[in-house]
Amino acid sequence: MIVDLREPVSRRRRRTVDALCWLAVVPGAAWAALRLVGLDRGPLVQALAFTPYVAAWSPLPLVLTLVLKRR
Repeated sequence: MIVDLREPVSRRRRRTVDALCWLAVVPGAAWAALRLVGLDRGPLVQALAFTPYVAAWSPLPLVLTLVLKRR
């Protein structure tokens, strides 16, 4: 089966891929917001101890958007 790559991508697929890209960004942005605002008190102290791991995974949404050629 030969696929014509010049054929336009459907709007539904484009929206789905855009939504997946945004869903990949939201957790890292929320984590950064919690750290910047200073909500590291109470039960969040233990959870925020994983910040180095979250920082290590944070470039993945960027790579995803670059590979998929999204803004």
